[in-house]
Amino acid sequence: MVVLVWALSTAGVVYVANTAVELVDLQVFPEGASIRVLERTATSVPEAEPLVEVPAPTSTTTSTVPAPTSTTTSLVPAVSTTTSLVPAVSTTTSLVPAVSTTTSLVPAVSTTTSLVPAVSTTTTTVPVVSTTTVPVAQLLVVDSGTVEARSGLSYRARLASGGLLPYEWSVVSGSLPAGLTLTADGFIEGNLEGSGRFQALVQITDSAGRMGTVSTVFVVREYRFIRARGGSATVVVTGDSVGFFSALHGEGFKATQVLRSGPIVVEVAFFPISGDETSWVRCEVVDGVVCSHG
Repeated sequence: MVVLVWALSTAGVVYVANTAVELVDLQVFPEGASIRVLERTATSVPEAEPLVEVPAPTSTTTSTVPAPTSTTTSLVPAVSTTTSLVPAVSTTTSLVPAVSTTTSLVPAVSTTTSLVPAVSTTTTTVPVVSTTTVPVAQLLVVDSGTVEARSGLSYRARLASGGLLPYEWSVVSGSLPAGLTLTADGFIEGNLEGSGRFQALVQITDSAGRMGTVSTVFVVREYRFIRARGGSATVVVTGDSVGFFSALHGEGFKATQVLRSGPIVVEVAFFPISGDETSWVRCEVVDGVVCSHG
């Protein structure tokens, strides 16, 4: 089978003949037209059905429908793309944690509240102010008058009180008896040594710088016991003087007589009952007090 195809180039129309022809009259075509003869196989179109070619234009039209339809349908993903904006809204929703972050500022306010203990700490300075405002007691000195004491014994008496401890002492004039000292808390104390009359002017200074003076007078006596063949005698030594205190005769002697009572010489005699010689005790001032017996 031969198919004749021709085209009118001037009209822009393609003519297709699908019937079998054996002779073509070229006079029926316009000038300049071309004719193409196509040979078709028997399997493409059965000879008994010459009108099968009619659906060809319809088939061509149908083939174009899916193209725009397919193109229009491809716009749906674009809409789907618009739908993808919903996560963007979800992203906006993520701003809520930012508000939660702002809420986290509350502990900062709580931290500011912690300043209250600092105010409480400042209150602790009140006792310091109270301490500095307490007045220091007045410094007082004690005039002990004339003190008579016995050598060899201990002595203690207060000379100052009040003020601010500790005290400092200094002897302005005179002297204190041997063995006595002045303490930082206002006492004069110690074990008395020797004998004599002692007078001193003492100055006291407390830790606040306040000063006071006190006069002290001590008469320290030494008692000496002297034993002789006829008895015993006790004399009182006060520095460079001596005085009689007591005497007692012994066995074989009947009487005691004080011949001298001081202050330079003390002499005591013990008389025997029978023809024995008289016994005696003698103390006199010679570079101090010197005693002898017989």
